[in-house]
Amino acid sequence: MIKKCMTYCNTDKYIKLRNNIFYFTMELPRQNGKRRFFCKSLHTYNYYEAREKAKIMAEKIHNFDTKKFINEINTLLGLTVFDYETVGGGNYGFAARRVSPKNNLELLEHWVNLNSQKDLVQLDQLTPGEKIIYNQFNFFSSQVLDILKDIQGKQLNQQPVQPKLTKNYTIHDILVFLLKKDGVAEPEKDRKYHIMQNNLKSINMGIKSNYTDFYKPNVIQDLCDVIRKNNKINGDTKRKHVRYIKELITHANVLEPDVYKTNLLNILPKFDKTPKSEKNPHFPYSDEQLLQMFDPKYDYFKNNPDQFWACMIALFTGSRLNAVITLQYGDIIQKDGVDCIQFIKNHPLKQLKTEASERIVPIPEQLLNMGFVQFVQKQKQKLKKTDSDFIFPKCQTKNGTYNGKFVGRGVLKFITEIGIKGSTDKKLDFHSFRNNASIKLQNAGVTQSYINDIIGWEGENTMLKSYSKHTVPQIKQQVDKLKYDFLQPHFDKWTEIMKK
Repeated sequence: MIKKCMTYCNTDKYIKLRNNIFYFTMELPRQNGKRRFFCKSLHTYNYYEAREKAKIMAEKIHNFDTKKFINEINTLLGLTVFDYETVGGGNYGFAARRVSPKNNLELLEHWVNLNSQKDLVQLDQLTPGEKIIYNQFNFFSSQVLDILKDIQGKQLNQQPVQPKLTKNYTIHDILVFLLKKDGVAEPEKDRKYHIMQNNLKSINMGIKSNYTDFYKPNVIQDLCDVIRKNNKINGDTKRKHVRYIKELITHANVLEPDVYKTNLLNILPKFDKTPKSEKNPHFPYSDEQLLQMFDPKYDYFKNNPDQFWACMIALFTGSRLNAVITLQYGDIIQKDGVDCIQFIKNHPLKQLKTEASERIVPIPEQLLNMGFVQFVQKQKQKLKKTDSDFIFPKCQTKNGTYNGKFVGRGVLKFITEIGIKGSTDKKLDFHSFRNNASIKLQNAGVTQSYINDIIGWEGENTMLKSYSKHTVPQIKQQVDKLKYDFLQPHFDKWTEIMKK
């Protein structure tokens, strides 16, 4: 049904298909000159059902009355029971008002229903008094949602789900289903699969356990506790592990929507992002480290020219690992008479991080003089390759998946052996070349808008994002300032070695 409906939903005014679930989406009147959109899941993967639900929702939005809505939430606030607790202490304490769990379930559900409509309110139409009512409603809504989560959690524990399955699924089955949907050729070798497997072991469950045994609030809570107590991973990684659980629940719902609901998502914890100060930064290589790394006395790059040129591209364009090693022969182009490398997402293996990462970068003169373009052309002719073939074929495994170990078992292993990088040092890696390129451009006096074009950064403000457009010849002038003069004696020797 989903595949048949792809064409229909893409032309439907209000329906969008996302992760095999239909969503209602509609543009709302502008507010303070800014565009607003209303987006809500229709909780179905059936196109015809989604279309009918969308019609009803569109009619409700069309008939929505802001003044009537404010009056309704004002009445609701008057009917809601509040508890009071002392906050502070001594002579300065004050009574804080909280929504009481003694409120009846029907009133709380009505509150949630109204909360789902608050995005439709046009704030610029509200009087100061109405804004106070609206802000109070917003403030207490999170408390109402927390109370409902507790109630739903107790109900789930008291009434275990006994689904009528069309098939008995294991956790492995659901996980493989979602990984294959994401294009993973060998799910059992994927990192997500192993992370889930290890976390399940911590609560004495196996990856081949029945999914119904997993689909219980107490099991989900135990699994989340394991993630919470794991001091070896930071907040960002914990968020990732919880996201894997969320995906597992969601994809089970796609397979058996009438059996596995998504209400268990309400009990998943939210972890704070890891502060920048606690993250492992990518340090640039020092001049001494680069001199040692590219010293021709080592024959590593001579025996592995792919690794050499991959490092050179990163060093001179500041590109990320995936963007470098998935370059195709057709990505080495001439534009406006200038030799360039285009970074474009035109293959499943290419995963560019942001829109700004998709760009055309003129090849710096120092890299051109080393014979990079000639190397690519000769290799293409010698190996009888086409524009769609990869310059570095080892970026792809035999099974067609991305080779994430291309660098780990390559240049990083080499620089660890010669003492540049410690075996547990995460501060120096392939991404460090990106830092070297950025620092060199800044030290050469290249302005930020040009650095953004070369490195592939998004501008920090509207001017840098939208109005600093440069031609390829202009960028070429700036990128040629990126020079590693102290490495030139080594580069001269490598130019001769690579010719052979």
